[in-house]
Amino acid sequence: MTVEDAMASLTEHWDDVISRLDAARGQELRNLIAEVGGAGHTGAVIRITQLLVGELPPDHPVRRALAKGYLYASGQADW
Repeated sequence: MTVEDAMASLTEHWDDVISRLDAARGQELRNLIAEVGGAGHTGAVIRITQLLVGELPPDHPVRRALAKGYLYASGQADW
């Protein structure tokens, strides 16, 4: 599962997640979500992951889902 797939759990637990963040962190999360799918996609996904892992307790469903994800699929060498 990619981190992007794991972020689907963020949608399911949005109200709980946003209630755990202060106003600045909540706005940062919203801004980062707006970057997903655009030119800054990878950076936004990394930062979202960092923010949520830093702010959510270890047993939170979103944090557990993110911990199971990976950012990059391995590619084949182009010899």
